[in-house]
Amino acid sequence: MALTPPSQRPMTIGFPILGFLALAITSVSMVACSDNDSRENDALTTMVEHSAQPAVSPDAISRTGLYVYYADAALFTDCGSGERFPVASNAGGLELERAYLQSNREPMQLLLVEVIGVVESLPGMEEGTILPHFVADQLIRISDADHCPSTSSGLTNTEWQLSSLAGEPVKITEGARSPHLTFNEQGAVYGHTGCNNLKGSYQQQQGNLSLSGIAMTQKACQYQGDLEARFNAALNSTTAFHLEDDQLTLLNESGTALAEFVARPNTSDQ
Repeated sequence: MALTPPSQRPMTIGFPILGFLALAITSVSMVACSDNDSRENDALTTMVEHSAQPAVSPDAISRTGLYVYYADAALFTDCGSGERFPVASNAGGLELERAYLQSNREPMQLLLVEVIGVVESLPGMEEGTILPHFVADQLIRISDADHCPSTSSGLTNTEWQLSSLAGEPVKITEGARSPHLTFNEQGAVYGHTGCNNLKGSYQQQQGNLSLSGIAMTQKACQYQGDLEARFNAALNSTTAFHLEDDQLTLLNESGTALAEFVARPNTSDQ
């Protein structure tokens, strides 16, 4: 019987090889489906996270502060009050994160930003905790600086000179002292009414401000009219404050401006 040379034999594929190919094709299909499912799940997660983002309050205002992003966490330090807050993961927070990463900062290096936002109480990282967060709405600008501008005075260790009461400019009689306040870091407030020295204590938290135990010397000053009484009434009605650059505004519980001051740097601690 003549044998067919190997080179002329028809090529056949056995069942083991067919099984291997079928298994390979099935595996590729499963990976592709897995990738599609993963993308769909990611998209669904993004939608859920987006729907859970905190809404920005209409009370949001422009703030200048220092932002840092590190290890999947972001912090914002308000240059006005010096308070530091975790940043909420809403659209505005993600905009800050992108701007920070694109600035090529060193790890933990601060970035000076101006942003519209508000401080609100939100759930913390630990279950059951509620903490004040900075909720960003819109990034206005960033700077290469890593510190607050020197023209922006903090509440403490600054002599705040009274410029207006209830929206009316304060007129100082020639030769008289200007009413002013200074807040120290130990919770004491002291100053001058334009006639008498004053001293008391204060409490500050998240933009809230209350003054208590205000005591004054008893010197009589006819040349100041009712300025001292109006100044004292404003202090007793203060429940909040607002800092912007070198201007301090004391507010009552309805948000009405009671008194406005301008900063005069002062590091003395009476």
